[in-house]
Amino acid sequence: MYIGDPKQGKSAKQHGIKVHKKRNLNLELPNNNESASLLVQALNSLMGVTEAKINQGQLEIEYDLVEVSLEEIEAFIKSTGIHIEQSWLDKIHDSFIHYNEEGQLGNLGHPYKDN
Repeated sequence: MYIGDPKQGKSAKQHGIKVHKKRNLNLELPNNNESASLLVQALNSLMGVTEAKINQGQLEIEYDLVEVSLEEIEAFIKSTGIHIEQSWLDKIHDSFIHYNEEGQLGNLGHPYKDN
């Protein structure tokens, strides 16, 4: 997806393809604003994240799927000790999103024929 192939052509990344995504996640945030601020700052520094902000306990995040997936973002959040609040319906929804993004990434992994 990143380096391409001399016989097949340039990769999606080399062609400048971006796959813009926007998601909302419910977080169990600590009661201090400093932790939330540090989380937003850390997320905004991740490769592929174009904007992250917290609005009433909900993380609003925009990212480029070519560079980072929702699954990777969630793993990063969990590594900070902050929990993602999910009902069973949210878990099913997120599983569908992860599956969908994996399929999109798989399709993007095929080199594009240069014309």
